[in-house]
Amino acid sequence: MSPGRWIWASGASVVLLCLLLDGAGTLSGGNPKKKVDKQKQYLTQLQARFKTWDKNDDSTLDKTELAQVFRGAQAKPFDYLPVVKVPDQPLAQAVVVPGKGGKVKTISIALAALPRAGLPANLVVAELLSAPGYTVVAPKTKLPTPPPAVNPAQFPDYQFFQMLSKNGKTVTKQDFDTFAKRYAKLLDDVDDAQAALKQAQTKFNSAKTPKAKQQAQTEVLKHQNELVQAKGQLSAIPPAIHKALNIK
Repeated sequence: MSPGRWIWASGASVVLLCLLLDGAGTLSGGNPKKKVDKQKQYLTQLQARFKTWDKNDDSTLDKTELAQVFRGAQAKPFDYLPVVKVPDQPLAQAVVVPGKGGKVKTISIALAALPRAGLPANLVVAELLSAPGYTVVAPKTKLPTPPPAVNPAQFPDYQFFQMLSKNGKTVTKQDFDTFAKRYAKLLDDVDDAQAALKQAQTKFNSAKTPKAKQQAQTEVLKHQNELVQAKGQLSAIPPAIHKALNIK
């Protein structure tokens, strides 16, 4: 064989070998498709989600930001306590009541609110209270009804905060990244288990002998169990959190 023909033949062999090799450099066995790194794709989406949620770009998610992410733009933090305004009770309406036995009586009805500390009227009240046999009783005042107590555990932002926060004040970027890696892995595990199960079912359907059927059925059961376990770990995360993360 001439040198020119040997070089051409060698080149053709290299091309043929490259066609037989997959992206990892191993024989593809007729399946040249390269596995997509879904876990990396999920992680990229999660990192983008954090950036969107972090409105003030301080690399943390505070309780207000989380409330707005999970419950709407007008939502208050899960530990928000509304201020109940108590109307001032004018001192002129207070009544001085003589006591019995020359002893100072306890106040039977607490004053809703005396004028600000330091006013001369407060000194008068203090003097009356210290005098033997007298007490000051405020007229009955209807106070505002406080809002009913709310259990924050029902809020998805509270659930998310409890899962991620290490300092009890905010969710840091590091907190989120740790969660994101675990979450992306869970999603990828479900994908892998589903793909393996589908392949095993196809193998079972195409099996020609009882022995091949039995082997394929064993694989199907194995991957079914893997899928149940993977989905079970993922379902431990509340649905509202899955919805807010919105990973596709």
